[in-house]
Amino acid sequence: MYKFEKDAFVDSDLMQNLFAFGEQNVTGDSIANILHQIVSSGHEHDGEVSTDMELARIVAKLAFYVNGNLGADEQICDPAAGSGNLLSAAIDSFDIRPNQILANDCNEQLVELLSLRLGLKFAHIISKDNSPTIETKNIAELTSDFFANVKIILMNPPFVAGINCVERKEKLIQALRRIVDTEIESTVGQMPLEVPFLELITHLVKRGTTIACIFPKTHLTARGAEAKSIRKLLLEKFGLRIIFSYPGSAIFDNVTKDTCVLVGKAMQPCEKITVISSYDNIPDLDVHRFSKSLSKEMTEAFKPTMPGIVGKKIGRKELEETIEIGWRSVNSEMTEAVDFVNKTFRDSENFAIFETFNFKSKRGGVGNNGGSDLLFFDSNESLFCHFKDKKIVLKFGMRNAKQDAFLVNSGDAKFLDSSLNTPKLIDEIITYYMQLPQKENKQSKKVKSKSDWLKVLNRESKSVFPKNSVLIPRLIRSTGRVYLAQKPVFVSTNFVVCSLPDAKTAMLMASWVSTIFYQLICEVSSKDNEGMRKMEVVDIEKTYFPDFSKLSDEFYKEIETEIKNLVFLDLRNIKIRTIDILWAEMLFGENAHTVLKDAARMLSFVVDRRNP
Repeated sequence: MYKFEKDAFVDSDLMQNLFAFGEQNVTGDSIANILHQIVSSGHEHDGEVSTDMELARIVAKLAFYVNGNLGADEQICDPAAGSGNLLSAAIDSFDIRPNQILANDCNEQLVELLSLRLGLKFAHIISKDNSPTIETKNIAELTSDFFANVKIILMNPPFVAGINCVERKEKLIQALRRIVDTEIESTVGQMPLEVPFLELITHLVKRGTTIACIFPKTHLTARGAEAKSIRKLLLEKFGLRIIFSYPGSAIFDNVTKDTCVLVGKAMQPCEKITVISSYDNIPDLDVHRFSKSLSKEMTEAFKPTMPGIVGKKIGRKELEETIEIGWRSVNSEMTEAVDFVNKTFRDSENFAIFETFNFKSKRGGVGNNGGSDLLFFDSNESLFCHFKDKKIVLKFGMRNAKQDAFLVNSGDAKFLDSSLNTPKLIDEIITYYMQLPQKENKQSKKVKSKSDWLKVLNRESKSVFPKNSVLIPRLIRSTGRVYLAQKPVFVSTNFVVCSLPDAKTAMLMASWVSTIFYQLICEVSSKDNEGMRKMEVVDIEKTYFPDFSKLSDEFYKEIETEIKNLVFLDLRNIKIRTIDILWAEMLFGENAHTVLKDAARMLSFVVDRRNP
């Protein structure tokens, strides 16, 4: 046990010096930022991440631009305030008193930091009758009365994947159901936590309340059912007015998702949306100059508003029409590439989207229900070594997209087909597998019994894809890989598989996927997943293909010959290959060289922006 002196004696000169130092150097912002890191350490994946201070200032400026200053009886609120970066930035941007601040956060430790911070911010004027209102409630417990005097909402809602926040999300949806008698967008699919959070706020605040929100950028372009509902929510309930995007580097050290800032007016849809894009990192922006640039006249095409910033106006109708495919026109970095793809492929009679050809496409299934290292038998060293002397029948499998061979007939893994092995042997394998240490998984899953594993194995053993299947990797960073299976193959969830009717069609399709043209189409059509290009079946189905049935046998023979020499595209160092030239000459004739050169240039640019 430590012993402390009853009385402490400190030299008066030292106290004076400490006071002077604190007065000059220590602020509420600096104290709160340091303590927030301590309090929230280890909770980043729960969405408990401090808003970058430079970004907070931008959010406040955008809110001020849309709303203007507050009236004497109006409040500014952050319903998930944390330690208060957004509110602190608002104090510097708005002419407000302490009692015009309304804050809430369910973490009591962070709220203590917030209280300290605001006290230091208003040190000379704060009093019992003139102080911020701070609550510690779960957002699902708040009512419309809480927001009665709120004119502006600033918020950075917690970003948590839908599968990792089932209970937290359900509370928000239940709160929505208590107050909403219309369609609730947040009930679609596996919505991430930030969506019901935002939707609930739009219903709790008064109509016309300005909401400035930091939001994952991927929701603007993804093609899943969830993303479509999110975009509908933003246009209709959120009343979208501004989209501000910026590079993801230099902010949010503990967050891998790229973000943007959205500003809207609750339940008041707007006919013209302002789209602003920064090529400079947030810490490098001149906030005051940025604020002034917002009032500059903008047209329907991106034009500079200040060094490093471009902006344009886009009609609500255009965004409504592209809810299904994603708002790619809001990305200034992709504008030229999007226009090129639309002009060259979408508007050409020689191309059509994949789904119109009625080819079968499906995501690989092996490992989707766990047990990947059981199903791909030779990938589990302990399992493989224990049974290596037994006569186990294994089949051709593709687990990862790391091979450099275009034509595959042996794959990178051997699949345990339960239909080709005796029930006794399968039982022995599963029993031994269950005794091995299991890999940790971020997603909590029910522990499987022996019968569960047998069901998984039997089900996946029926999921073989036929020969002449084209395997397109779902995640690509720097190499434009694609594989053509020459034998039946068991495929992991890392691929989208297109099964073709014959060898000729399969060869032509796979070679087309390998080209500069198709890789550019994918970059335009996909979503950025932490620097990787991510595509699902629905994305592949919206990409453009030529009608392979109209291509000559002579062209097919040229492709077949060249395939033996095919080297996959290095997306970080684009070089035009013979396969690209063959396709360009077939499709674009006299313009082949120009079109191919333009496609290569744009592909290099968009890949560099995605994965610098």
